[in-house]
Amino acid sequence: MDGLLQGRAVVRCMRYLQAAELNEAERREVEEALNPPLSIAVGAGTAYGASFIGLRRWSPQLRARGLLLQLAACIPAGLVLGVCGLQRSHWLLQNLLRRDAPGGVGLSADLRSRCPEILPH
Repeated sequence: MDGLLQGRAVVRCMRYLQAAELNEAERREVEEALNPPLSIAVGAGTAYGASFIGLRRWSPQLRARGLLLQLAACIPAGLVLGVCGLQRSHWLLQNLLRRDAPGGVGLSADLRSRCPEILPH
């Protein structure tokens, strides 16, 4: 992804997709992109576990403050979920934009006008 500005565009376009009138196949595809696969959930859990253990060993002050330690360990897990979610949404939008609708109407044409930043290169 080309940065935070494109990340904002992805979020804006996904919000539009959630509210748009979609056929059943498109709706299922959007829902699937928003439902993270098990590998991402395991990666986030691993990031949390590694951060928790590392912070506990590294900082005696955090060890004494369990709640603060848990909150600090959530940051890498949140980043994993956020970045992976943005990437999956970006791929979904690019796949939807690649589709050519007959007559230039439909979801692909609508997304092209609303989300020009996401157009595949």
